[in-house]
Amino acid sequence: MYLIRTLHKYISLTVCGLWFLQALTGTILVFHREWDDALLGAPAAAVDLKRIDQRIVIEDRRHPNGGVTVLTASGGLPGFYDLYLREPNGTHLLRLDGKGDVLRDRPFDFDYCSMTAFQLMYLFHTSLFAGETGRIFLGLSGVLLITAVAFGLQLAWPPRGRWRNWLLPSRQKQPAMIWFTWHRAVGLWFVAPAIIFNSAGAILGLIEPIDELLGVSTQAPNVAPKPSAAFHIPASQAIETAIAQYPGSTFAVLEMPTEKSPRYRVRVKAPGEPRRVFGTTAVYVDATNGKVLASYDARTAPFATQFAMDTFPVHTGEILGLPGRVLSVVNGLWLMSMIALGFGLWWVRNRQKAQARLRARQA
Repeated sequence: MYLIRTLHKYISLTVCGLWFLQALTGTILVFHREWDDALLGAPAAAVDLKRIDQRIVIEDRRHPNGGVTVLTASGGLPGFYDLYLREPNGTHLLRLDGKGDVLRDRPFDFDYCSMTAFQLMYLFHTSLFAGETGRIFLGLSGVLLITAVAFGLQLAWPPRGRWRNWLLPSRQKQPAMIWFTWHRAVGLWFVAPAIIFNSAGAILGLIEPIDELLGVSTQAPNVAPKPSAAFHIPASQAIETAIAQYPGSTFAVLEMPTEKSPRYRVRVKAPGEPRRVFGTTAVYVDATNGKVLASYDARTAPFATQFAMDTFPVHTGEILGLPGRVLSVVNGLWLMSMIALGFGLWWVRNRQKAQARLRARQA
C-alpha cells in the first residue's frame, strides 16, 4: 500500500494543475454551444438553404485565394450555422443565421486575442493550442488521471461494514483528518461515473493511434479531378440528398468539394445515433451531377468503428441525453473538488511535518 499511496500522491501533485484547468474548461464547455448562440442575441430565423447557398457563393467570390471549406450546424440553438472560410492568413469562422446572414466573424486557427472565450477554452481543452501533439499529450495526462483515480480507489476502499462511515465522514478535530475523510468520501461518491467520463476523454486524446490500432477507417470514394467550373450543384442539394438517404436525419457537417476531389461529404445525425448534433453517418455526393457515390451508416458500422465514434458522446454525456450532460458537469465539479481536497490534505500534512521538525530542532 505504501507504493500505491506514494504513486497516487506524486502523480496527482505533478499533473493536478492541468487536470484542474481541464475540468474547469470541460465543465463550461458541456453547454457552451447553446450559450454561445444565446449570447449573440439574434432571433432564430427560418432555415433557407438556398440563402445559405448564396452566402457560400458570395464568400467564395470574395476570397478567390481561399474560400469556403466546411459548413456545420452550430451545435447550439436550432437554425444557426458555422461557415469555415480559408484565407491566406488562416481560417475564419463565420456564424450564420438560417437565412445565411453573417452574425459574427472570428479567426479560427490564428489571432487568439480576437477569438471568443468559448473558442479559446475549446482549443485549450482539446489540444492545449498545440494541434495533434497537444491532443496526444492530453490523452496521456488522461491515462495518468485514470491511474491516479484507480490507486485512490484501492486506498479508499472500505472494510466490510464500514461503508457508511467512509461515505458519511464524522466530525474530526485534527485538520489533516478533516481533509482526509472528505477527500476519501467525495472520491467514493462519484468514482464509478468519473472513471467512465474521464477514460473516454483520455481515449479522445489518443483517438488517432487507437483508430490505427483498431483498423478504423472510412474510405472516401475516388472521384476523377475536374476543373472548378464543373462544380454546379449547390450545397443545399447535397444536404437534401444526404438527408433523403436517411429519412428523419438532421444535417451536421458538409465538406466542400475541391478540384482534386469534386465531391461533397455530408455528415448527418441519423435516428438512433448517440450524438446530440454531430452525427457520424456520412454520404458522399458527386459535385457535378448530384449522384450518391457512397454512404456510411454509423449505426451499422463494425464494433471497432462504433467504439471510436461513440467515445465523444460518452465523454460529454450526450449518449444519455440531457441527464448525461448534467452528469458530465457533475464529473467536472467532482474532479475539481477532488483536486482541491487532495491538495489541501497535502498542504496541511506538510505544514504539520514542518512544525514538528521545527519543534524537534528547538527542543
